[in-house]
Amino acid sequence: LYRFINMELNYAKEHTEQSTLYRNMLENL
Repeated sequence: LYRFINMELNYAKEHTEQSTLYRNMLENL
């Protein structure tokens, strides 16, 4: 159970970082 939660947290963290990078790219255009 903890492993599954940890995987979800890692995925959410990576997804948030990717969204931030994408937003920064759009702002720099």
